[in-house]
Amino acid sequence: MQTIILAAGEGLRMRPLTLTVPKTLIEIKGKPIISYIMETLPHEVDEVIVVVRYHSEKIRDYLGFSFGGRGIVYVEGSGRGTAADFLLTQPYVESDRFLLVYGDELPRSDDVGNCLKHEFSVLVFRSNNPTAHGIVILSDDGLVEGIVEKPEDPPSEIAIDGVMVLGRKMFEYKPVSGRGGEFYLTSLVDRFVKDHIVHPVMSVGFLGDITTPADIARIERLL
Repeated sequence: MQTIILAAGEGLRMRPLTLTVPKTLIEIKGKPIISYIMETLPHEVDEVIVVVRYHSEKIRDYLGFSFGGRGIVYVEGSGRGTAADFLLTQPYVESDRFLLVYGDELPRSDDVGNCLKHEFSVLVFRSNNPTAHGIVILSDDGLVEGIVEKPEDPPSEIAIDGVMVLGRKMFEYKPVSGRGGEFYLTSLVDRFVKDHIVHPVMSVGFLGDITTPADIARIERLL
């Protein structure tokens, strides 16, 4: 099974920490974020596709071409948003089903495992600030039937986290430009959930966003 890690962003809100390193290499309790991600990947993941751009050479130096017994493939990001970055991985994705993780997440192993129990799924959490996240619209039978990015009038408080199990159909959709012209991955996922059965998986012990330097101390206390 393959995993895609989106790690091309500049992490502007994490400055000054990201002036010299990409966000995914910021250390939490002495260990880079991307190391936590790699440690939570299940044994069936044998290859990781990492989308890089900002300080990409530092991510390449850290991971190399093999990390934890898994092969690493690098794709140069676009600078146009997570959807555009994701679409660039198409030539390297061989699996009909793959795991996708944002490069600034600290996923838990049990959350990842619970997502993989379903053919397709997205990890979700209850947000105190739903206008700042991609918000999930649930059907009457509890499945994901839509996703809206940073809505002014949120339809719920259930937000999508940066861990998803998706399929190759994702590459057939065209992304929609959001605020500031950025192409959000959620615009593709919104199309995907309308064509597939996608289960929401509630995070167990969600740690919260890692957005600003102040979040690091909070996350370290929780860990």
